[in-house]
Amino acid sequence: LQDIDRWIISDLQGLIDTAHTAYTSFNVMAFCLAAEKFLDDRLSNWYIRRNRRRFWRARDAADGDKQAAYETLYEVLVVLCRLLAPCIPFLTERMYLNLVLGQNPEEAGEQAELPESVHLCDYPQAESALLDAALNQRMAAAQKVVRLGHKLREEHNLRVRQPLSELRFAAAAVETAAAIETLADVIGEELNIQ
Repeated sequence: LQDIDRWIISDLQGLIDTAHTAYTSFNVMAFCLAAEKFLDDRLSNWYIRRNRRRFWRARDAADGDKQAAYETLYEVLVVLCRLLAPCIPFLTERMYLNLVLGQNPEEAGEQAELPESVHLCDYPQAESALLDAALNQRMAAAQKVVRLGHKLREEHNLRVRQPLSELRFAAAAVETAAAIETLADVIGEELNIQ
């Protein structure tokens, strides 16, 4: 798995912890807001967008990277269905059936041992071995720089298609600066820095 695959799975573990905390304190709205942020900021606008090239590459039997991207996305979507089932039961049921059982439930093959409904699944438990706080922190720093860069481009009417020669940043903590430098290629690609 690439760093971005490990990151989305790690971030998902944090969402699972948030769900357990919110449900035990009867604060479902807190979980719904966290799930919305995960879906919008992390899954849709970062993970899927950053991996478009991996998803759309020509099919090659030896392409393990493309397969890893698909398997990671599949795992995240199935776990999200299980997490969100108490909040949005009908939509998650439909998604789960499409993901797990496919179009023909009779021909599900190896998936046949999985429950026939998302509501019959065990509720997800966070796996601490998959949680990588340092990776989450690095990716959050990169996302913040990208958001700020897009905001600056917007304020100065500079479209992303127009390449910039450099990007300078300042960070209050040395760890944040190091995290940004390790993901400089990702930030440069997102902001079109040549």
